[in-house]
Amino acid sequence: MFLLFVFLTVVFYILLPKINLMYYFWLYESFLHRIIVIMVIVLIGYVIDVNLRRKIYKNLLCLLDEKLEVYTYIDKVSQEYTVSKKALYKDFYANNLSVAYFEINEFEKAIFYLNLINTKSKKGYYRKDPVLYYYNYINVLLKSNKKEEAKDMYNQKLNKNNLKLKNVSKEMLELLEANLYEKDDQIFKCVQTLLSQKISKRLEMHCKFWLAEYNEKNNNIEKAVEYYKYVSENGKDLYLKKLSDDKLIELK
Repeated sequence: MFLLFVFLTVVFYILLPKINLMYYFWLYESFLHRIIVIMVIVLIGYVIDVNLRRKIYKNLLCLLDEKLEVYTYIDKVSQEYTVSKKALYKDFYANNLSVAYFEINEFEKAIFYLNLINTKSKKGYYRKDPVLYYYNYINVLLKSNKKEEAKDMYNQKLNKNNLKLKNVSKEMLELLEANLYEKDDQIFKCVQTLLSQKISKRLEMHCKFWLAEYNEKNNNIEKAVEYYKYVSENGKDLYLKKLSDDKLIELK
C-alpha cells in the first residue's frame, strides 16, 4: 500500500503539476479507507467461517467420541465431506470417517478414507499431525490381521524419540506398541494410566475392554466379566459392544 501511495504521488507530480495535490490525496485516502473496510470484512468473514467450522467439527466429533453414535456420525460427516472444498477440512473428515468405520469393524472402508488423505499437501491435515495419521493407520492394520505391515509402519514412522505429539499421547503410543508386540503387562500399565486421565468415552471403552481381556487371560474371570459387562452396557454403536456381548455369553 505504501508503494502504491508513492507511485500515485510521483504520477501526480509529473503529469498533473497544476492540480491541487491535496485533493488527490483526499481521494487516495478515501480509496484507502474503502480497501481497509473490505479487508476487515474479509477477515471477519474468515474468522467466522473458521470458528463455525470448528464448532461443527467439535459437535460432530462429540457424536463419535462421547455419545458413541457411530452410524449417525458417519451419515453427517459423509455429507460434510462431500460439500467441503478445502483440503484441510476434507482431510479432517476423511480421517474421522476412517476412525468411525474402524469402530464398527469395517476396516476396508477405514483404509479407503485414510488413503484419501493427501500426505503430500502442505495445506492438508497430514502436515498438521502426521503422528495421528500413522497411529490410526497402524491400528487399522493391526485389527485387520496385518500385523507385520503394522509393525513395519510403526518402526518407520512412529518409533522415534523426537515425535511432535498433538492428538496422540505418550501413553497411547506406548499402548499401541504393547499391542503390536503383545506385551500384556505393558498394556495393563498403559490402560491404567489412561483411565486416570481425562479421556474420551470411546477411548474409555477400549481401555475397559483391554482390561477385560487382560483379566480373562490371567484367569480372573469375575473381573473380566465386570469389564465386559461395562462395555456391553455402555458401548452403544461400537463393535466392542458386540464382542463384549459374545464374551459374556461365552463366560457364563
